[in-house]
Amino acid sequence: MKQSRKGNHIYVTKIDRLARSIIDLNGIIQRFKEKSVNVTFLDNNMTFGSDTENDPMQRLLFNVLGSFAEFERDMIVNRTGEGRQRALKAGKK
Repeated sequence: MKQSRKGNHIYVTKIDRLARSIIDLNGIIQRFKEKSVNVTFLDNNMTFGSDTENDPMQRLLFNVLGSFAEFERDMIVNRTGEGRQRALKAGKK
C-alpha cells in the first residue's frame, strides 16, 4: 500500500487474498482509487480503479464477490473450529 503510486496496477489472484472482510476490502480499494491505482482480480478477470467509480454494475459485482469471499472464509473458520472440537472430544490434539 505504501509503495503504490499513481498509475500503478496491482494484480491479485483472488479477492479473499487482499482482505478478510467486505469492510476491509472496500477500504483498501478506496485507498487505491484515491491514489489512482488499478487493481485486477485474476480469478474473476475484473479490474477496479478510479475510472470505474461511477459504474454501478462494477460496484455491485465488486460488493457481491467480496461478500461471497467473506462468507467462504467464515465457513472455513467455522468448519475448522468444529473439526477441532470433534478432535478434542475424541482425545486428539
